Amino acid sequence: MDTILRSLSASLSPRHIVPPYAWVEHIPFALYLMETMRPKRFVELGVHTGNSYLAFCQAVDVFHLETTCTGVDTFAGDEHAGRYASNVYEELTAYHDPLYGQFSTLKRSTFDEALAEMPDASIDLLHIDGYHTLDAVEHDFSGWLPKMSPQGVVILHDINVWRDQFGVWRLWQDIKNHFPSLEFAFSHGLGIVAVGKTIPPVLSTLFAEPELTERTFYLLGSRIRYEHLACQAKIENEKPVLSRLYIDRGAEFSERDSMSARFDPETKQVHFDISAFPDAKRLRFDPMHDSAVITLVATSCEDSSGNAHTLTPSGHNALYQDNGIFDFAARNPRFIFTIPEDITVQTVTVAFDVLHGGMAAQSYILNKIHRELATVRREAGNREARLLAQIESLEAENTRLHQQNDEFKSLPGVQIGRFLKQMTALFTTLRPQKTETQDNEKTPAV
Repeated sequence: MDTILRSLSASLSPRHIVPPYAWVEHIPFALYLMETMRPKRFVELGVHTGNSYLAFCQAVDVFHLETTCTGVDTFAGDEHAGRYASNVYEELTAYHDPLYGQFSTLKRSTFDEALAEMPDASIDLLHIDGYHTLDAVEHDFSGWLPKMSPQGVVILHDINVWRDQFGVWRLWQDIKNHFPSLEFAFSHGLGIVAVGKTIPPVLSTLFAEPELTERTFYLLGSRIRYEHLACQAKIENEKPVLSRLYIDRGAEFSERDSMSARFDPETKQVHFDISAFPDAKRLRFDPMHDSAVITLVATSCEDSSGNAHTLTPSGHNALYQDNGIFDFAARNPRFIFTIPEDITVQTVTVAFDVLHGGMAAQSYILNKIHRELATVRREAGNREARLLAQIESLEAENTRLHQQNDEFKSLPGVQIGRFLKQMTALFTTLRPQKTETQDNEKTPAV
């Protein structure tokens, strides 16, 4: 992915980042897509505070694109995004209009109202990030599909969110089987689908290496997110005060079936009594509320007979994990434990240590991301060098063959004909001849 890493967009820092941060890690992809695809018309459905939309606008401005941008939102909010504060639209337009007003419009309306005013086959790039129920997103996708140009591309956010009646993931499972597509699992998930007759060349390249593409943009996005967070507060080494345990009784985790316990800095342990939950199936342990680099020393439980059992994590949300050290870049780090079916747990004890907490953890993880990016760049450079060497070798061989062909063509026709006759005579001479004597010979009687 050396092309991505060497692009101008890879070195850009977003001008505008405000909460919520769900889209921030996709900003490098937005910038790269605009730089390379260069759409004539871009539309975003669901602008909210503008992190994604303003990133697309920034690309138009920086790369001097001839792109018309339209951001559509009622700016009232919904059940998934929450109800917007009354000043969201005013603050966004105050920032947006002086910078991007010459090519961009923030349209305060419903998606259907904006749809009626949009010409058919006119949109090269559409980003859908509105109300996330299955019915709503299906309506938006199918309704806006006729508005897409022959090289149209649709981006869908939240394809990896499965809670609170989010249904984008269901739609994505269907449409990715009908169109060329690419998906990113990180930062709530992003689906990219080419819906036009012609696939833009940049997407053909990215589609060919989906895993490497996702990893590259994940690293670039993580760098932006944690650089931003590191600027928001003084770096400090936060230690946990309270840990929380969630109990799954067969109906997923919930606040109702959860409890808190104080972390003991002397023993570096936290204890939970869950005897009130004899039907516990799984446990979710949140050691602290902020980003952290944690060493998980041991997790054990005691059953109703007083026997001790070791619990091993069956899942976690760490960005990196190596030899029992877990790097949690996101807030609310968590471990998942599955309880064996044949025991009833009474108590749970978790022994762990926090190597870095809060902003110190984010700074530590950010440095690790920078190192990994450097490794990716180095590997990409090495691969490019190998490919160039192979190309040079092939070009040299091709030149040699052309020279041989030219030398052969330079032979006079008479010489070629004489040469062929000589070779025919030679083969005739060397071929064994059957004699008349041989034909008359009979096998002697024994």
